[in-house]
Amino acid sequence: MARGRIFSLGLILVVGLAAAFQPASLFPHQRNAFAVKLAINSAATGSEFEVKKEALKQCLKREYLSFFAPFEKEFYVPNVRFIDPLNSLEGADKYQGNVDMLGARTALGSFLFRDASINLHSIEDTGDRELLTRWTLKVCFKALPWQPVARFTGVSKYQLDADCLVVQQNDYWDSINLRDGQYREVSKLEGVLDFVGQLGEEATAASAMGTELPFELLRRAKGYEVRRYPAYRACFTPYETRPEGYDRLGSYAGGENESRERLKPLVPSLQTVSKDGENKIMEWPLQFLMPFEKSLAEKPAPPAAGSERVGFKEVPSRTFAIKSFDSPTTADYVRYWDAELRKVLEADGLVASPEADTDFLLAQYDAIFSIAKRRNEVWIPLASHDWEGSC
Repeated sequence: MARGRIFSLGLILVVGLAAAFQPASLFPHQRNAFAVKLAINSAATGSEFEVKKEALKQCLKREYLSFFAPFEKEFYVPNVRFIDPLNSLEGADKYQGNVDMLGARTALGSFLFRDASINLHSIEDTGDRELLTRWTLKVCFKALPWQPVARFTGVSKYQLDADCLVVQQNDYWDSINLRDGQYREVSKLEGVLDFVGQLGEEATAASAMGTELPFELLRRAKGYEVRRYPAYRACFTPYETRPEGYDRLGSYAGGENESRERLKPLVPSLQTVSKDGENKIMEWPLQFLMPFEKSLAEKPAPPAAGSERVGFKEVPSRTFAIKSFDSPTTADYVRYWDAELRKVLEADGLVASPEADTDFLLAQYDAIFSIAKRRNEVWIPLASHDWEGSC
């Protein structure tokens, strides 16, 4: 009951802040005259406008990376307009006040938030006087005891004037604005509810192993996510029943290997099942490629297994569309959720890889006999998507 009251107070606080402070944007961007001048002087070819546009792109990259520290006002007109799912504002000073609050650089911001960051995926030319960025933002709401992290993905559409200064910026969130492949306007209430909906504390089943295989969140949409996973090395085994697969890989990780080493596999447990049900493979990730590493060959190989039915594989970096569910992982449920995911992917213009036509890919995060709310997912590898050639 105490946590419920705390959460209710937190919800009221967030809604009150949204109404009272009218934050400019989670994702505003500004301009820097020196950078423009430098780009103009150093450019050997191209029109003056194209050079300025390139300077604006470089400014956006800097601001995303630093979370607007510094905030480069000179790339916007003084009365720039900003519109997002929470509010509509005018004026560069209001932008700066908001990003400073979200970045915990004000008294109120330091009480409410920490660890705000934006990952820029791409900058696209969508017209002579237009730019579009794709991004992921996350921020910790520290005012609540359990300090939830809110995540947003989406696009920013910029309108430029004849001097390549931003006159208007429209932000759209994948979670509420994206419908059938198009970004549409929604009410401000939907924006507030989407934010507040991420602040709850949820009890889930105990993890099967521990550390989760890291990923880059590319889209948090209504009903699914898109994630990019790094290359990783895994142990795997064929199986008839899931307990058989868990037992065999668990024995390997528990010390039944040539070095008698106890290993710490990553979650999730991944199961590839042919759609005719004839072939089943379970794999547990063991190692993943860090951003500063060039190849998995730089890592020590895992110890050989004591069982000839346990093998090893290297999996390249892939992008997946993912649907989460907490219902049982029977064949009928997996088939249903896979079909539901395919519907929204088709509507949003994402193309599945051919292998998804023959196999289901199921991810499980929880101990096999846990009875609490479970985290299960169906994964569909993507062949074509909006993040190809990302920054």
